[in-house]
Amino acid sequence: MRKSKRVSIRGSFIIGLLLICVTLIFIGYLKNRLTSQAIETDRLVTHTYKVITETNALKRTFQNIRINERGYLLTGDRSYMESIGVSTYSFDQRLMKLRILLKDNTEQKRKMDLLKITFDTLIDESVQPLLQYRKPILEDSTFLT
Repeated sequence: MRKSKRVSIRGSFIIGLLLICVTLIFIGYLKNRLTSQAIETDRLVTHTYKVITETNALKRTFQNIRINERGYLLTGDRSYMESIGVSTYSFDQRLMKLRILLKDNTEQKRKMDLLKITFDTLIDESVQPLLQYRKPILEDSTFLT
């Protein structure tokens, strides 16, 4: 009788150890999986904020072009023209950065292409004619008197 109690205690102890080992292995697996998911989520959130930041900078650059355009039309100061050139270059650079950030998203890349076409059309059809309009005004001195 004593021997069977010892075996049952020893068997219970081994079963308990196995259960603890299986539980620890499961917890380790679960922790590893959750850590991987947290890292991937962090990467996606960081990427999203980079895209948002670059998009906002692109918008500010476009607004600077429009502000400088109006400033030149009102004052005739050539420094506004220089700022338009710098902002146009900056717009192209920021758009290129956005394309790199969105390289895996074909829908967003298509929208970037459309944005570039729209921007170029705006510069060609809106900004350039208005800037040319300013030249005759400056040349006609009777307008100012």
